[in-house]
Amino acid sequence: MLTMPLSFDALDWLAQFKAAGFSERQAKVQIAVIEKAVAVVVEATEKKISDNRLLDEKTRQELATKGDLEIESTKIRAEIDKLRAETDVKLAQIEAKIERIKADLELKIEKLRNSLVMWLVGGFITQTALLLTVLQWR
Repeated sequence: MLTMPLSFDALDWLAQFKAAGFSERQAKVQIAVIEKAVAVVVEATEKKISDNRLLDEKTRQELATKGDLEIESTKIRAEIDKLRAETDVKLAQIEAKIERIKADLELKIEKLRNSLVMWLVGGFITQTALLLTVLQWR
């Protein structure tokens, strides 16, 4: 605990109390009470100062330095770069899948187009044959 120098002249106070009409016993009691009160205030103040110093030290230990921030910033940038690379890979995979689906759909459309043309040609030939047959019988 810190010790704070405190100038307290008990004899001067005793003389003042006596001059004010206190008996020597009353004056000594008053001085003892004042000394006790001052001691309590000093002790509480010293404790508060000590607590504040501990708190300040703890706060200083918890504060980040510029170097700490640069280290964390580097870690964060590395994590962002990693996520960016992973995202690029995923995007490339998605694009490749879209291209496969697109090629598959184009193939299916081409097959449907060929099938439709075959049916149309078949229907046209059948219709022509039917028309020619009807015309021959007439």
